[in-house]
Amino acid sequence: MIGHSRWHGPLKRAARLRTPALPDHRSVVHVSLIVAIALCLLSVSSSFGQATPAVSIGLSERTAHEGETILAHVYISGVNNLAEADVGIAVDERCLRIVDRFTGTLLPDTGGGVTALSTGDEHETRLGVAVTDRSMLANGGGIFYSVQVHVVCTSGAAPIEITYAELSAYPDGDADPAEPRTYTMADGTLTIASAQLQIGPVEEQTPLPPTPTPLPTPTLDPVTVETEQAMTRSLSTLNIALYVLLAVMGVCLVLLFLWLARRVIGRFYH
Repeated sequence: MIGHSRWHGPLKRAARLRTPALPDHRSVVHVSLIVAIALCLLSVSSSFGQATPAVSIGLSERTAHEGETILAHVYISGVNNLAEADVGIAVDERCLRIVDRFTGTLLPDTGGGVTALSTGDEHETRLGVAVTDRSMLANGGGIFYSVQVHVVCTSGAAPIEITYAELSAYPDGDADPAEPRTYTMADGTLTIASAQLQIGPVEEQTPLPPTPTPLPTPTLDPVTVETEQAMTRSLSTLNIALYVLLAVMGVCLVLLFLWLARRVIGRFYH
């Protein structure tokens, strides 16, 4: 009995201790689903955060008249480590004529680059440039080339459209070897923005009204000037006299107030 009573208390306390329960398999499944959904959301947000390369046309003027010449700039933006660019545009055949084309500063066509393609006529032009020196890869964006366009109609809306666009860029400009990624207008991996020029008739200039003849400046008589000066001096003297009178009256009022206060205080004590 003595031995039984000796171990009875510790055994009861040990029985009350619970063994930690293993996690339920449903909890494991729930946690796994939450982690998978979080990873999917992170991948989607990162894909939406990446900028889509764009090719657009910007005009030096939004409106023009017959006989005027404007510039149409071909912009490339939203791409890093740009190695090749090939863009073609076409202008409205009724209202516009291509006069000249100038290579921009985005990609070098010489000294680190080569012109791979160059075609064009009065209504279409296309330029392709490839970088041969990888230290001169373009980043960000800029003007690929510019076209000088002449207006030959009196009025209308003249579109200037991108007809072909293809870009090649390295995901990592320092990797060697590296395979460039291609973006094309055909497969929808490029954002395309064409332009439209508004052409209107030359507005007639309204003739300016005649310039009015200035009126002669009146001359004052010397006597009148002396009279006005004398009146000014008199007014100044009068103002000084009024200020002095007001000061004297103020001093008198203060003295009168002190005298009355003294009499009242004297009567109160007597």
